Amino acid sequence: MNKVKDSLLVSIVVNIFIIVMEIVAGFIGNSISLISSGIHGVSDLITDIFSLIGSHFSSKPANKDYPFGYGKADNIFSMVIGIFIVFIGFFMLKSVFGETATIPSVWLVVVIFISMLVRYICSNYLMHCGLKYNSEILISNAKEGKIDALSSFFLLFVIILSQFSNDVSWFKYLDLVGGILISVIVIYVGFNIIHHEFGELIGRQEKNTHLARNIKNYILKDKDIKKVENINLLKFGSTYLVIFAIYFNKNISLKAADLKRNFLEDSIKKKYKSVNTIILKMHFEGDD
Repeated sequence: MNKVKDSLLVSIVVNIFIIVMEIVAGFIGNSISLISSGIHGVSDLITDIFSLIGSHFSSKPANKDYPFGYGKADNIFSMVIGIFIVFIGFFMLKSVFGETATIPSVWLVVVIFISMLVRYICSNYLMHCGLKYNSEILISNAKEGKIDALSSFFLLFVIILSQFSNDVSWFKYLDLVGGILISVIVIYVGFNIIHHEFGELIGRQEKNTHLARNIKNYILKDKDIKKVENINLLKFGSTYLVIFAIYFNKNISLKAADLKRNFLEDSIKKKYKSVNTIILKMHFEGDD
């Protein structure tokens, strides 16, 4: 889990850099939309802090009181992140409507391009780490980062087109429109995270077909096991609860089957580190 924390620290450093750059440049260059983007960066920074706290709790090992571990804390903190992002989005939206139209400086294009590039690289890094370490928090942050990079790309067009406001009068409102759209995007991302994490909390079946297929193939290497059915994966933070049924050859003894079942449970957890708990239903050929 230290790897997850290290990834979040990288994200924190990146967000501090973007916040300072965008807000300072936004004020100097008279861009409401860029200031809004910088304010959103503050929400990203606080999100990372929440994520650090969440990763600390979710990494605690399973015990007698919590046999499946504390992985759901990952989802709870991610949901808090989503709620906070929605709140920030509505705050930004309200602030933009109180502003007057301005023409941003053209040199802000360079600032926005740098911001977009840094956000894109950072979001790819977080997504890679999230998938590698099976961290819902990192994946949520990466998704938000992708949207941020897209909103920065949109800002490029806002700044460029607003320079032609002398030719097309309504172009002077584009900066305000940019601030509004960024706020709406932020709200959308927040609601999307809340929806996803709510499903995880109430026990949505994880669609990790790669892991399920690998476990099934591993089990069927035993010649005494004829069939594997109903593999279900339930996610607990970065680990899985795996539920499935196996059908033994009808000629095997009950004692031998029980020994093989115990061996399977231990060996699967050792082979697949993301598997924390196994519920295995044992049957024999011919059972209904």
